[in-house]
Amino acid sequence: MGCEGDYRAHVSMARHLARSGYYVLRFSPSGLGYSDGDIPNCRQKNLYVQVEYGLFVADIRAAVKFVQTIESISSITLSGICGGAMSSFLAAAELKEVQYVIPIGIPVLLDNDDINYEVRLPADEAKLMVKIYHQKLFSPKAWVRLLTKKSDIQKIKGAILALFRPKGAYISTGNEIGKFAENPNFFKAARRIFKARKKVLFVFGASDGFWWEFQRLFLKRYYAEVKDAPFDLYLSPGANHMLSMPEMQVDVVQAMLAWMNKHHGHTS
Repeated sequence: MGCEGDYRAHVSMARHLARSGYYVLRFSPSGLGYSDGDIPNCRQKNLYVQVEYGLFVADIRAAVKFVQTIESISSITLSGICGGAMSSFLAAAELKEVQYVIPIGIPVLLDNDDINYEVRLPADEAKLMVKIYHQKLFSPKAWVRLLTKKSDIQKIKGAILALFRPKGAYISTGNEIGKFAENPNFFKAARRIFKARKKVLFVFGASDGFWWEFQRLFLKRYYAEVKDAPFDLYLSPGANHMLSMPEMQVDVVQAMLAWMNKHHGHTS
């Protein structure tokens, strides 16, 4: 997303952090939001794959250099939601200037054309997604994309069908006959970050399907006890994947602040 984020989450969370004494830079990666540049016209899942391979790491590197020129910064923390979380995590593995990273709703699966969103999408998220599509019913541009097959029809169908599944039901297995491929970039970055002893706070919403995937494919496989893991973890009780409600954003940013204050010795 651009610098505002879905549901303006980046805006409200950044203001909360700034009021607590932290400098915050929100920015749109090249080709998104307010930034110049173009992203080649492609299907949404193809763009996701590019992001999951580090499409915006160079933009983050430029942002870090920019910050260092305008303020006397003692440390840099990267954070983002979903694709922004992955971009931040991959960048933190590369940039020695970054010692802290807070990925929110980070995906551990690699998107591809074979992914069946019908079985990946939790019912909780499906309701929100169907509401978004419903708002586009009277949009000529949305209909043109649908009729020219540029919309992700499989994802739309999956959202509708997921509404009829039990609440909280997720995929039953993490790697079904190649349909769900683990993202090797995430695991490589994790090894580099932990080896460098950088500080990490993973954040998920309790009703986020990505949380289930993170547990199944990473947490339970490698860290039976979080207390022994080289990272911290916060699960926001009422939050979904994109933090669509103000109260979700406030809960997550308060957890971020508590964690940052602990590491930086701040009391407010």
